[in-house]
Amino acid sequence: MEAAYTIWATVNVNMIAAIKDITIWQGIDPRSYAMVAGGGACGLHAIALAEGLEMDKLLIPRTAGGLSAVGAFSPISSRSTTEASTREPTTSTSKRSTICWVS
Repeated sequence: MEAAYTIWATVNVNMIAAIKDITIWQGIDPRSYAMVAGGGACGLHAIALAEGLEMDKLLIPRTAGGLSAVGAFSPISSRSTTEASTREPTTSTSKRSTICWVS
C-alpha cells in the first residue's frame, strides 16, 4: 500500500509541476480558473491537483471518464477548449473551495 501511495503522490507532484510550467511560468495564475477534471483517472488525481495548484473551484462532470476519448474524436471540442483557455480569468471572492459534479 505504501508503494502505491508513493507512486500516486509522485505522479501528482509531476503533474502539478507540468501545469505550473505551462501556466504560472507563462504569466497565467491557475487559481483564477476552475479546473475541469476529465479522463479515466481524474477521480484519483483531481482534488490533489486542485489543492496543489491552490485552485478554489473543481468541476467533475458525471461523464469525466469519457471526456478524453470524446475530445480525441471531436475537432469542435478542441477548438472550444482552445477558446476557453484564452479567456480572461474571473477572480473569485470566495475563499471556500467548490467541487461541482456536472450532469
